[in-house]
Amino acid sequence: MNPTTSIIRQVNHDNPEVVAHHVGARFPVPADVLFAYLTQEKHLEQWFGKVTRDEFVYEIEDTASGRIESCTDHSFLITWEKGGDVAFLNVEVTPDGDDSLLAAGYSTRTEDLREDFADRYGSGATAVGWDLTLWALDRYIAGVTAEPPREAYAEFVAKSARGWADADAAAGVAGDPETIADNTYRFYLGLEDGYEKREK
Repeated sequence: MNPTTSIIRQVNHDNPEVVAHHVGARFPVPADVLFAYLTQEKHLEQWFGKVTRDEFVYEIEDTASGRIESCTDHSFLITWEKGGDVAFLNVEVTPDGDDSLLAAGYSTRTEDLREDFADRYGSGATAVGWDLTLWALDRYIAGVTAEPPREAYAEFVAKSARGWADADAAAGVAGDPETIADNTYRFYLGLEDGYEKREK
């Protein structure tokens, strides 16, 4: 899997009070295995973060916390709570031959979005982070334990940022996709104003 090209991205603004982001990706493991990687603490700690759970409440160390609203065979719905904001994350895993498909939806109230971030970075402000999560899962499945080199990280972020800028444009969000993608790239790379254009 090359997640920079195989991630499916969609932005939905049909409800003016909610912004919804949808991602999809294929992974080369059976659905039962992938769902275990997404829900079992012993796996999550290896590729995502240390998770503690007390019945229907969870906390990811230094990341977020929330409630487990539902968890059934191959799907779950949780709240994602951070800094006083509450979003909803829905994940579903379906078999596809020997592989499995992951579909996730992340919904945020429009009033909880920072207007300056939304204008400057678009959906990429948070959605590139979800792409990076899929990449981390992909590396875990492949048995890769080392962090990616900065060059590979930069390439991934550049393509992810442009993918979300294009998804925003397809959803009718105002703004120049190239400019928004470049802003997002600089944000995730921690670059200052001395920024050189990358080859598109």
